[in-house]
Amino acid sequence: MKKQFAILCSIVLFGVPVLATTVRSMSVKDLVKRSDTIVKGQIVGSSAFYDPHYGMNYTTLTIRVDRVFKATGKVSKTLKVTLPGGTVDGRVQVVFGVPVLKVGETAILFLHHAGKRLGVVGLGQGVFIIDTAVGRVFRRLNRVRLVGEEFKFPTDLQGFENMLARALKQ
Repeated sequence: MKKQFAILCSIVLFGVPVLATTVRSMSVKDLVKRSDTIVKGQIVGSSAFYDPHYGMNYTTLTIRVDRVFKATGKVSKTLKVTLPGGTVDGRVQVVFGVPVLKVGETAILFLHHAGKRLGVVGLGQGVFIIDTAVGRVFRRLNRVRLVGEEFKFPTDLQGFENMLARALKQ
């Protein structure tokens, strides 16, 4: 009985599940290889919808494109990027690892075609948010645990864009 109680206590105290998504760390070189389109732009709109085929909510972000770094075809001045998760009719669905972006933010986005939709490469790893007031670049990873070699990137916008330009040439 004591042994069972000790096991139960161990599970309760130490067996609490960690709520996160585990993904392989990706460098800018990896992100470039897997991207159809890479843009810098501002999030100007956001809307959510329910997809009955998949039984889940999705959020569509409208991006006003300021700069195109890579494209496999023509890129319009605005793009629609679809991310899993969102709030529809009060029903909230959170998908760990999916980037959280806010209307008004500017970001560099590594994108790929997922069927008819445009999505982000590497979950939150494919989004680098720009603090336009100070020219800094950062990622907002939503409950993601990266495994493998840690990727370091310049946090100043010019340094990041230079690193991206070098990766695009390779």
